[in-house]
Amino acid sequence: MSEHRLPEWIYVPELEESIIEAETLEDFLGSNSILLNVLNNIREGISILTPDLTVVYLNEPMKYWYSQKKSFVPKKCYELFHDADKPCDNCPALQAISKGKACGSQVPFKKQMDQPGEMHIYATPIHNSEGKVVLILEYVQNISYQKQILNSYDDIMERISVLDAQNRLLLKSLAIREREYQNLRTTLKENVDNYVRPAMDYLKHHTDEKDYQMISSILEQAFYPLINDSPVKVTDTLTSREMQVANLIKKGYSSKQIADELFVTKKAVDYHRTNIRKKLGLDAKTNLQVYLEMNM
Repeated sequence: MSEHRLPEWIYVPELEESIIEAETLEDFLGSNSILLNVLNNIREGISILTPDLTVVYLNEPMKYWYSQKKSFVPKKCYELFHDADKPCDNCPALQAISKGKACGSQVPFKKQMDQPGEMHIYATPIHNSEGKVVLILEYVQNISYQKQILNSYDDIMERISVLDAQNRLLLKSLAIREREYQNLRTTLKENVDNYVRPAMDYLKHHTDEKDYQMISSILEQAFYPLINDSPVKVTDTLTSREMQVANLIKKGYSSKQIADELFVTKKAVDYHRTNIRKKLGLDAKTNLQVYLEMNM
């Protein structure tokens, strides 16, 4: 006589000896109490059907999923699970009976509160010693949550697509703004060269030197960030000590105050000041503190 084994996906070696040939339904349900106890504690759904699709066993998860039903067995699976009057078109149990081997498919179902869901069913035929299918053991995996995740994923991807399109429009708009800004800088630079510099040359020869230096410094600081073709990045050009000095100059510290703060001589601070101006490309007329305030 042939020996029945559990399907691989629920195979437990210790229970193999307790699985007997299913000559009758009573034999299977009455003689496999250990097996049924295991099935009842599997977290996924387990059901047992007869060849005419009558439900004869449901484990606890299946009973929970269909707890709105007043009675469970004996009923046809399509009546109990789907409130239908005929089997599903892709019924895995019928496929398993027809092919004599395990078959699987996805079918819709109604969860609690009539909410739609979807489950994947694996149907395994159980044969008697003559090779006839006498029972179908179904493993039911509720994939509703996974489907919700996939739907959410699709929704997120759609939103990302919309955001990507908006981002491209924004980049296009920024490119237009950048061209407008560059055109403005060009115009401003031309105006400075054509009007401001000649005016400053005139003032240089017809006004007091102190007044000229003040006006020149103000104009340089006002126009320099806009018309300089390659503005220098302060943090890329100065040493760590020069950065310390520059930060204190920016705060309005005098050379003596900086020397006291850094515990160095005033001569050393003046040396750093000179190097800072040289690295930033500033002439003696440019107010170093104002420049640092605007560029650091």
